[in-house]
Amino acid sequence: MVLTSVKELITASDVQGSMDAEIIRSMTDDAGSMLAHAVSNACVWAFAIMKRCDTTGLDTDDQEIIKLALIKRAQYELFSMSEVEETANDKKEQSENLMIGLFGERARLDQAEINEESAVVAVSVSHDRKLSQQINPAGVHWA
Repeated sequence: MVLTSVKELITASDVQGSMDAEIIRSMTDDAGSMLAHAVSNACVWAFAIMKRCDTTGLDTDDQEIIKLALIKRAQYELFSMSEVEETANDKKEQSENLMIGLFGERARLDQAEINEESAVVAVSVSHDRKLSQQINPAGVHWA
């Protein structure tokens, strides 16, 4: 499956139709660019999960579940842009649960495997930043 195929599963109208008209108006601009951005981000998110899960073909039922997950994820994006964090987090969780239900635990993007080398690099970078802050106080810029 390619990203284009995922984008064919959802439209901005699908997201608009899933939300109260007043709420959608309060969170989007007249040009619809915020809504288009939310839909696009949702598609990329779903595509990343499907790629991770080695998804090749989807039947009609799978597509309906993914479409619902896409709608929830686009809602998450809109609520997040509008800084309505509690509702955004609910929509995010709903979208993730749909994908996990369909594809299993591999669909959890927050559970990326971390090897020992990555952990060492992360600790090293964190330590270097702290040391740098001690050596170079805020406001001092070296040319």
